[in-house]
Amino acid sequence: MPLPHKKIKRPERQRLILICSTLLLGFAGWLVVSPYGAVRYYRLQREVRAVKDDNQRITAENKALAKEIHRLRHDRAYQEEVARRDFGLMKRNEMVFDFSGEKKKGKEEE
Repeated sequence: MPLPHKKIKRPERQRLILICSTLLLGFAGWLVVSPYGAVRYYRLQREVRAVKDDNQRITAENKALAKEIHRLRHDRAYQEEVARRDFGLMKRNEMVFDFSGEKKKGKEEE
């Protein structure tokens, strides 16, 4: 035989609703600000995105450096260009004319 239902009076029902809603709001607030809550989750997502961006940048940089290393090891013309540009070297019986001082001197006179 089924048990008879006890009818809850209005003040008791309101108190029960208030307690349940307070507990629910407290639990929702705890989910947001807890050490493993939503705020930390979104912060970690932002960090992961930043690390992935750094990894992509570093990978592209490594590819460029590998390409330059290959050119420095195997491309004589590139080796010569780097030697001239970075170290100021020149070929035998070659003369270098530097006209950069004239432009500066001309600007100073005006």
